Amino acid sequence: MRLLELRAKGFRNLKTLALEPHPRFNVIWGDNGQGKTNLLEAIYCACALRSFRTAKAKEVIALGEEQAHVKAIVAHGSTESTYELMQGVRSRKIRLNGKAVRPLRNYFGNFNVVLFSPEDLRIPRDSPSSKRKFLDRSVFGAHPDHLAIVQNYEKVVKNRNALLKKGRETGSLSLDLLEVYDGQLVESGNELFNSRVSYLKQLKPMYEEAFSSIISGITASVEYEPSFENLAESLVSSRSKDMARGTTSVGPHRDDLLFSIDGQMASSFASQGQTRAMVLAWKSAEMQLLNQTLGRLPILLLDDVSSELDAEKNEKLFSLIERQSGQCFVSTTNPEYVRINADRKLWNVESGAVTADM
Repeated sequence: MRLLELRAKGFRNLKTLALEPHPRFNVIWGDNGQGKTNLLEAIYCACALRSFRTAKAKEVIALGEEQAHVKAIVAHGSTESTYELMQGVRSRKIRLNGKAVRPLRNYFGNFNVVLFSPEDLRIPRDSPSSKRKFLDRSVFGAHPDHLAIVQNYEKVVKNRNALLKKGRETGSLSLDLLEVYDGQLVESGNELFNSRVSYLKQLKPMYEEAFSSIISGITASVEYEPSFENLAESLVSSRSKDMARGTTSVGPHRDDLLFSIDGQMASSFASQGQTRAMVLAWKSAEMQLLNQTLGRLPILLLDDVSSELDAEKNEKLFSLIERQSGQCFVSTTNPEYVRINADRKLWNVESGAVTADM
């Protein structure tokens, strides 16, 4: 898979852009605050139809503009496809090969990116909710139908919680309706649980191997921790508590993802450099698994990836990335941080203007 051309207009601080990237490494460099991350965000938005930096879609629109327009021409095999997002303040338009997309899921599947951003470094220490979202994003990359599984489950939990809350407030609860919601929650919850666990089972050995490629002499692992053993039985045993609290206390929405290093919880024992290596190892494994699942490598986006790694770990990281042979965009304040000398093109970003270094 390769991004052949990227066009952007009215996106963040970026000047009107027409970029023809290198097929391997694109090093995007410049001082902080110039727009390097905005360029990676534009690629991500064209793929995922959302930002990785904000939940408010309108924030990608440049000051004084009515909409942000991003267009990506992507080659996968011998086929080229054009992906377009036009994000307005209150609406958006989406086109695939010049045509409106219905249903929306048809947009996804043939344009895949894997992103590392500094915000990901919080994941091993973050809340269970953040870790679940992190995992779900990875699963969605390989299996676009996973999004519908998540949304279906969240809808059932929302309905059940509304019933429990109403029962707590009024003192009257329809047990028949609760039984219906419990049945729906067991079905959709088990589907979500199985989707996550199946993905993690495949990813885990790749993750552990990738970590040892970056840091030797230390082992890293990751485990899925469910909030239940048998979901149907757990819902019955927690019913009194749920009715008293007005919320659902067990299910995949309460599960956790546990990162460990040398058998100790990473949230308590991992250093900053080890944490960075863990997240990078996850992204490397995610790429390998996508390649295995889809038969092609995704596009890799690395935002400020190497500034906190020492020279040796930096060398190992880019050696690992080089072996994966896909297209990569990496942002940095200094091109010397990117330990790749061949098959690369430098792009300088200054005040939103992107220019190729000659």
